[in-house]
Amino acid sequence: MKIIRFIVAAFTCALLIFSSAAPAMAISASAKSSPTEGEAQLDGVFNKAQDALKSEPLPDENEQKSVDGGDLNVAQQGQKAETNTPANSQGAETVEESIKETLENVLP
Repeated sequence: MKIIRFIVAAFTCALLIFSSAAPAMAISASAKSSPTEGEAQLDGVFNKAQDALKSEPLPDENEQKSVDGGDLNVAQQGQKAETNTPANSQGAETVEESIKETLENVLP
């Protein structure tokens, strides 16, 4: 019986050790990247920023056109109506009320 316990404990320890090391092994085994690969993308961003600084300021309508296509701005505008504010939250149930109600339902 002691031998079986020892084998189970040893197997469990080995499983824990290898499962915690598996993500690190997966990262190192993946395709090797060059340290300069990310640099090319940043160079593009840097060049675009430099061009924007050197050029004349955009008129308001051109700037608005460049911003209108962004998905993030559209999503943010759409969520404004769903945002909870003090004006539209007057009838909302408080946390204390919710906890009391849950406790009353759970405890006789």
